Amino acid sequence: MKRIFAHIGFSFAISLIILNFLSVKWALVFLALAIVLFVVFMLVKKTRVAVSFPLCFACAAVAAVLYIGCYMGTVEAQAVLYDNSADTEFYITDLEQTGSGGTTYKYFIKTKSIDMASAPQNIKLVLYSSSQIEADYYEIIKAKLSFYQLADNGYASYGYYGDNIFTSAYTYSYELTGKSVASPLKYVLYAREYIQELFCDILGNEYGGIAVALITGDKSGVSAEILSNFRVAGVIHLLAVSGLHISVLIGTFYWLLKRLAVPKVPRTVLSLFFVLFYIALSGFSKSIIRAGIMMMVLFLARLFNERSDSLNSLGIAVFLICLNPFAVTDVSAQLTVAAVLGILLLYPQLDRRFPVKTKLLSYPVRIFFVSASIFITTFPTMFLFFGTVSTIGALVNIAMIPVGEGALILSTLLLLFGKIPFLSSVIAFLDSVFIRLMVFITENASGISFAMVDIGSYVVALLIGALLLLFGVAFLMGRPKAFKTAAAVSLALVICVVAVTAAFQRNEVKLRIVSGYSSDAVLLYDNSSAVVIGVQEYAQYYTVQKIVAANRLTISVLIDPAGNSYAQKLSEEEAVVNYICADSTVASGAVCENFICTDSFEVQLNENVALQYAYTQDSVALKLYIYNSVFGGSLQDGVFSSSDTLYTINQYGYSEMRMNEWLQ
Repeated sequence: MKRIFAHIGFSFAISLIILNFLSVKWALVFLALAIVLFVVFMLVKKTRVAVSFPLCFACAAVAAVLYIGCYMGTVEAQAVLYDNSADTEFYITDLEQTGSGGTTYKYFIKTKSIDMASAPQNIKLVLYSSSQIEADYYEIIKAKLSFYQLADNGYASYGYYGDNIFTSAYTYSYELTGKSVASPLKYVLYAREYIQELFCDILGNEYGGIAVALITGDKSGVSAEILSNFRVAGVIHLLAVSGLHISVLIGTFYWLLKRLAVPKVPRTVLSLFFVLFYIALSGFSKSIIRAGIMMMVLFLARLFNERSDSLNSLGIAVFLICLNPFAVTDVSAQLTVAAVLGILLLYPQLDRRFPVKTKLLSYPVRIFFVSASIFITTFPTMFLFFGTVSTIGALVNIAMIPVGEGALILSTLLLLFGKIPFLSSVIAFLDSVFIRLMVFITENASGISFAMVDIGSYVVALLIGALLLLFGVAFLMGRPKAFKTAAAVSLALVICVVAVTAAFQRNEVKLRIVSGYSSDAVLLYDNSSAVVIGVQEYAQYYTVQKIVAANRLTISVLIDPAGNSYAQKLSEEEAVVNYICADSTVASGAVCENFICTDSFEVQLNENVALQYAYTQDSVALKLYIYNSVFGGSLQDGVFSSSDTLYTINQYGYSEMRMNEWLQ
């Protein structure tokens, strides 16, 4: 069987994507079904000889065993900590981060001991502190930690489950023990600190933060506004270390060794060590692990004079990543693997079917084909995780990829020669020109009104999926008439879907959760008006403003719990009827018909939606009741009746429950 590792890797990945939606009970059902199908396909001679079907279901069964064992041994084992406090010894394992307001400090830690009966030991946590912890990396610290559940499942953890972090904690004070844990990774963290300080000193904090992201993938120094512009323009991948970065850097390193006449074997071994160091320097992100493994397979194949198969290499990388069964819930992991699949499977087809003979047009057309291939294969992940997609990424990448490569090479040179006065000044000037150009392009591209499309509706997602499928079939057939037929059917399909949705979903109520660095904003809207709650960060403001503007909505209620400047900016951009805030001084900056100073209220927004809201200095509690369209409901004496689904939003995020489950 060809590409056995591709079969193994993707069988594992697809199985784990499904399993992470399931409880342990249903995972056992999945395991039983996989075993039954494996036995069935082994009994049939044709499928047994073909190998692929029994192999895939055997992998699915192994993936189920791995998931169940890891879930019970990690997630369930740590449940004893939730909502409890204990004296803990721990050490910091990553660079310090700060919240969007700069008042909360965030650390990634590993515990040495937790003084609580039946508590698991030596676990990774995300720790929040109201004051900065003045300790060296891997230095043992004592503190009383209050533990909380990080998320209900891997998909809600924003990648933390993929990093083996299942619990968060908070501390108000700490003490140093004077002891430390020996680890070579401490020096990798020193190197990352050095890179940050060097770039920020030479280029300034704004452009230096972008240079750091280009080299290490650490975007903590990039402003929320610039990140949002990159995301809307469809080029955020340039700031996330992946195959492009490792190919440029490792390729340059290998080329230099070859120019220095280093023999093949030591040249390859040195390159392998460089890959491992770069993976550590980049914080072991899933995208760089995937790219690093594929690069190492390529080097090993060269060492033994063998040709490496890209799909098999990707399959090996995916399998190794899936040894952590929660890694597939990390959006970056899904996007990077899907993007590489698009490049390996779809791009060669486009390049072969639509050849460009003019050299001047060859490069931009190929970049467009690569971007289009990536868009198609990453669309399902974009729909599931974000509900929005950039429509201009394929075009913007034509300009941004060469500019980004130039900035990456110059940033690398600046890192190498940053201490040589005259040379560093010249390189820094050129680097700043390229980085400024990146910021200029993304800022102007993201300002285009149709730059980002809302695909949060299942109808829209299914429509786009159907169109891609139609043209995919036509593409595979390779006949001119097939494309004309696909175009005609697509037009008819669009007209029918728009007409049907306009007729039957006029009163549809949509709920969008817009995640930020340290908070969640909520957008509730129908075909004419919207309720916006908790916009606190630029990325949230930008996303909400785009959706409101694209759907021509009036913001009936804008709830601004603590008087945030981005909420006020939103009121300046869009029509707001009622602006609600507990701080009366915000009234001067809010643009609205009615400013309401209150910290709690109950209101029936329309026939389908009711809302309860309460705010204190410590928390925000919001309950949205979405009524069943058949039976309806109402607010009577402060009690919501006949509601169908309940959404609860507070400072920890949001949850969705059926009403009967809530009452239990």
